[in-house]
Amino acid sequence: MGALFFLTVSLVYIAYSMRGPSHALAATAALMPLNQVVPSGLIPGINVATIALFLSLWAISKSKPDPAISMTKLLPLFGVIVTFGYVHSFFVELPARYADLYSPWLNFVKYKEWLTTMVLGYAAFRVADTTESAERIVKGGVLGYGAEIAFCSLEYVIKGGRVTGHLEEANSTGAFLATYAALSLGIFMAWKADKRRWIFLGLGVAGAISTLGTRSRGGFLALAASFFLTAFAKNRLIAIAVLLLALTYQQWMPAPLLARFDVAYTVDDEGKLQAADTAASRIEIWKAGFRTIPDYPFGLGLGLYPYIVPTYGLEGIMSRPVKNAHNDFVLMTVEFTPVGGLVYLALLGAVLMAAWKTSRCDPEPTMRAFGSGILGGMVGAMAATIAISLMFRLDFSGVLWIFAGIACRRAAEISRPAVRARPPAVGVAAVARPR
Repeated sequence: MGALFFLTVSLVYIAYSMRGPSHALAATAALMPLNQVVPSGLIPGINVATIALFLSLWAISKSKPDPAISMTKLLPLFGVIVTFGYVHSFFVELPARYADLYSPWLNFVKYKEWLTTMVLGYAAFRVADTTESAERIVKGGVLGYGAEIAFCSLEYVIKGGRVTGHLEEANSTGAFLATYAALSLGIFMAWKADKRRWIFLGLGVAGAISTLGTRSRGGFLALAASFFLTAFAKNRLIAIAVLLLALTYQQWMPAPLLARFDVAYTVDDEGKLQAADTAASRIEIWKAGFRTIPDYPFGLGLGLYPYIVPTYGLEGIMSRPVKNAHNDFVLMTVEFTPVGGLVYLALLGAVLMAAWKTSRCDPEPTMRAFGSGILGGMVGAMAATIAISLMFRLDFSGVLWIFAGIACRRAAEISRPAVRARPPAVGVAAVARPR
């Protein structure tokens, strides 16, 4: 039954995509948030994500490159760094007690997922060459993340305020909801002349409420930060309201989530705040990761953080020291060297600048609203991934990187060099000159 369902979804996906490159990207954006829900086929490694990779490459091949504009070179550079990190992982010796836990196949799947996410961003840049194609792809993405927000809202009602979603666990779902609630709020606040903006207000509110239902501290903090910054850029009164809500969280926050915040810190004998609970353990995980840098000048290699870092101070303080980085900024720095971490930060900065330029300078009101949305969404994702590693996971950020590619395309079009008018030919000038 699972194989039949996969085959049906795949055939519909491919058939719609064959209508054109922008249709392929729109369908991909719609499916990415739920790609893990669709079971794989009978062949290992052949799933919706694999089809998305090939359809994106097909869409790139069908689009004409514009020599006058180009996407930020930081994206292919980071792709090279990730590829080097993956190849490097084959030559790194793992501690004997953790070697059996490592799966080369799963690490390859992870590498493919990261690469696919970056290809999606570049494909969107190439394909979104008109406002019509950009809007089509955005509609697909809104349909995809909107379906997940709707599912989580239904969960909130049915389960009495408890939300888990399709991303396997509460923290990932909280990060997803915070990111796309902020994206929706950004579109709503900037799209003032269209009734469709109310759809995005509904998605933003539903996403925010569902974020609280995940009981994720990181999700709530990402939501608060992205909502405040988005509102501050567009409406200072709303920004003040968001700030007041954040400061008075103890008065209105659901009890289960409030209880999690109450155990997030302690006060020592000197009256100073100390991290506690998982917050304290994550700080130790990050510190242990940084201790590996002198011994691994080329980085640990893609996917090796959980198997090497425990030997740098986690074994003595944790009963289960095999832990992910729980922070994308730390992960990039430790697995790909500090240079890789800096390139990653520069890439995020380039996307933020492109979104900002689109939100301010794009001639189309729809695209200006979209630019405001992707700016809020990227801020939400960056805030969320301080406490979790998700930035290149397809079901979390597939839509986000597709939208990032569109924002980079719109910003590049705005910055397109003006074509200078050529002076008339000498013969023409001679004829036109009065005698």
